[in-house]
Amino acid sequence: MAKRIKAIKCPQCGSTKQKEIDEHHFKCLNCDTEYILDSDDINIIHRYDYPSSGVAPVNSKKIIYIILALLAIPLFIFIFSSIFSTDNAIVKELSNKKYTWESGSEMLAFVDEKGEIKQFIVGSIDYPSGQGRDERVRGELYWSVYDIKSGKLDQVMKFNDIKENGFISSTDFSLKKFNDGAIYFVYKKNKIYKYDIKLKNLVQINAVLLEDIPQLKSGIGNITIEDYYYALSITSNTGKKVIYFPSTKIYVEGDIYSMARSNDIKMPDPTVVTEFTHSNSNPSYMIKYQVSEQVGYPIYIEPRFKVSFDENENPTEVTIDKYNSERSFVQNYKIINPESVHYKLKILGYTDKYIFICYKNSIQEGEKFHIQMLDYTGKIQWSTVTDYEYIYDDSAVSESMGVFFRSHQDFIWMNNSGKIEKTFRRNDITFDIK
Repeated sequence: MAKRIKAIKCPQCGSTKQKEIDEHHFKCLNCDTEYILDSDDINIIHRYDYPSSGVAPVNSKKIIYIILALLAIPLFIFIFSSIFSTDNAIVKELSNKKYTWESGSEMLAFVDEKGEIKQFIVGSIDYPSGQGRDERVRGELYWSVYDIKSGKLDQVMKFNDIKENGFISSTDFSLKKFNDGAIYFVYKKNKIYKYDIKLKNLVQINAVLLEDIPQLKSGIGNITIEDYYYALSITSNTGKKVIYFPSTKIYVEGDIYSMARSNDIKMPDPTVVTEFTHSNSNPSYMIKYQVSEQVGYPIYIEPRFKVSFDENENPTEVTIDKYNSERSFVQNYKIINPESVHYKLKILGYTDKYIFICYKNSIQEGEKFHIQMLDYTGKIQWSTVTDYEYIYDDSAVSESMGVFFRSHQDFIWMNNSGKIEKTFRRNDITFDIK
């Protein structure tokens, strides 16, 4: 009798897909049931391989994929949110950081309309030392007005017309306070700005120069601030030279030396003003002198006086040469306190009532400066010894506040009693920008 060939089916699910484990022993590839084929009576003996829970078997690979997916979702959310939260944190950190002035900044002390001592500051800014650099402000130039008493900035602004590729050096600009109540600032000898102390505003005045001075038709070649006059020295692109006095718009062709020799410009309404300086001698003496002057006219602002001595080194007389006297319009002069011997004497400034001076008792190395406040007769109001071997010329004095001066990196405010009110350094001034 012929045999029929039948397909071997899983007794559990009926699938014909199986894997032969060994002879007559198979495993269903669909439900994992193992079964044995009995060839004697062509019967199939099978073994169910269910989990103990009695539920159908589950594909373990699918379970693993599901678990991994569930774990990946919160991980992805964490990474995604972290990226944005980190960006927000960086922005917040940058906005919270303060700025300060770079080492190349220039600081000029002045007294405002209320008698308060301020500093006009020009320079580059960045984060304080150790806090990294902000590349966004690199190559930009800022100006500000700093209040000595409050320790805060009254104003801070960026020069919108100045932007360099690299760092800006202090050699790129110069500052000077004129007797017309303004501070003049020259940048790279081709841009000139005026800060009006009373109006508290800063403007570029290149266009004003071109309009006022016909010799500049070819354009401005370079501009510098004169050391001994309240004037600007300007050279056109074609080499024409002009000395210009901004407050009166008076200008003179040629250089400062030819102007001083000619002395052609006469003051229409001069007044006699009392000034103070020190003699050009060693030891040095304080000289009180009077000059005729009018704001905005050519006046030499640093006349030089010479003191003669007898054989015992006592001062006998003070003189000024004709050239210095004429260009300075000096009317009279005399020594104040000839009995006082001073070395390294400097006039820190004077108000309508008082004079502030600094000096040393000798030229020995390590000698410290003394500071005195005197009245106009030379009577000493107070005197104190400082801890400073060096005091520089950029000082300011006020009847209400006292004297403000600099020694190396230190700025010192000393009141009218000779007591130090405050000391600070450039990088102690921190601020925000908009």
